[in-house]
Amino acid sequence: MSEPAEELFLQFLRRTASIRIFVSHAPQPELLCLDRLPPRKSGKTQFFLWNTDYPWTPDIAVASNGASYIRDIDSAPVIEYDRDPLTLGCYNSHRGRIFWRKGLTPGGSYSFQNAAYTYSYDAEQFAGWYSQAVHWIKKNSKPVKLKNGDIQYRVNSPSPWWKFW
Repeated sequence: MSEPAEELFLQFLRRTASIRIFVSHAPQPELLCLDRLPPRKSGKTQFFLWNTDYPWTPDIAVASNGASYIRDIDSAPVIEYDRDPLTLGCYNSHRGRIFWRKGLTPGGSYSFQNAAYTYSYDAEQFAGWYSQAVHWIKKNSKPVKLKNGDIQYRVNSPSPWWKFW
């Protein structure tokens, strides 16, 4: 997504919920939480969008290189947003994504009724919010079927975002 498209996406999410934005790592703990996505030239590519309707207290840790990160992000009620490589000029190989780590949570596979692991939030309800975000992406992009059969949703097409390129 271009920066204007990202802003439209965040505006949509903010209409559905109160969200906070976290970056994957930062030099200091207080820099993990952002008011908005930084410009692409910042080099930051991975973000976590927390719907604050789902209780969570980030477990902040410091890596061996001194960078701060959120240790429990894999089980948090967040949508991961990874930017595509637009800044690298790879207009034909976009690999950005939004992702809910539902299959990577402690306790194994994603299941609302999994007795081995209890989500700290209502996963079924969160799935609905995540689906809204996915639906918005699909509605505002062009699906392209890849050779391996996967479908990629690209924004560099004659869509509402085309004017931002």
